[in-house]
Amino acid sequence: MTGYIMYLAPIATLAAIAAITAIKGPELLITYGKFILSFYLASSVSGSSCCSSPSFFIGRRVIDLAMT
Repeated sequence: MTGYIMYLAPIATLAAIAAITAIKGPELLITYGKFILSFYLASSVSGSSCCSSPSFFIGRRVIDLAMT
């Protein structure tokens, strides 16, 4: 049963997005796009700061430690 649900989930998601877009208009997709873009930007800034802060204190070994 779970396999069927996982198989149909992308279709249900697309249908839900299409229904909301039909009701609210394409401006909603622009709002969601801005939200997703800001999320990815914040994630990349957070990730780079988490890698560069220790690197400042102990040097390049942080990258070597992260790769192992």
